[in-house]
Amino acid sequence: MPLNDASLGRGAEEDLEHFRDPFAVLAALRTITRAGSAVFIYTTNADSLSHRIFADDWERYCDWTHHGIDRVSVRTLREAFAPPHWELVRLTTDTFWAGDAGPLSCDRA
Repeated sequence: MPLNDASLGRGAEEDLEHFRDPFAVLAALRTITRAGSAVFIYTTNADSLSHRIFADDWERYCDWTHHGIDRVSVRTLREAFAPPHWELVRLTTDTFWAGDAGPLSCDRA
């Protein structure tokens, strides 16, 4: 179902890292949200300490659906949500290690 421009008052995105171009998705989101809308995003952080420690074994690189995982970080989200189009209210990271995100969680036969 297509959405009209400025039709949404709020949105949520949990899997931004699964899009090939996550920031094109955010740009499209800007066209369908009304002024004053709130957007909540929960996603990976490519600039995280765990990424630096585990390198190629980080955050389920074996998940073939993580197309944009190296593109989404606190830094790139801060840039994507910059004025004048957005007002960034809060941007935090909350975990070093999340459940099954470790290098041993992938079955690499």
